[in-house]
Amino acid sequence: MPQMFPDDTGFIAVIPADDTSQDAQIGDTLAFDSDKKQFVIVDGTPVLRSRAAAVRQWIHLMLITHLDRFTVYEGTAFGHTGEQLIGMRQVPPGFIHSELAREIREACALCPAIDRADNFTFDRRDRLLHITFTVTLKTTGEILEVSEIVG
Repeated sequence: MPQMFPDDTGFIAVIPADDTSQDAQIGDTLAFDSDKKQFVIVDGTPVLRSRAAAVRQWIHLMLITHLDRFTVYEGTAFGHTGEQLIGMRQVPPGFIHSELAREIREACALCPAIDRADNFTFDRRDRLLHITFTVTLKTTGEILEVSEIVG
């Protein structure tokens, strides 16, 4: 008798056979609307993002995730401690900026499509921090400009 659910609970990214580039390793991903805090579904079908758009979304999700706050991410190094660092008024801004840049670089290294993250700039906005940086994709060398507010 066939089973209703598969035995294997692992997830496999499906990569088209004709696409061998490194930036495809992230695979297609479900589009996520951060404002509504839900996945994007149009006419009952989930919207997918691929390549640079998928990497850009991956970076956005990493930047809004606080390190080890959620059980699903514990021990994965996905996220950052920016919320804690930004609130430390007695710590010099240079330390906060360099520490956040380090954490973001380390988290970006987890994404198989990202070669490097650099050119960080920081702009304090009350209790938040506006971070801009560039990300270079591995195979294409494409440079993505990232601009996010964290805290």
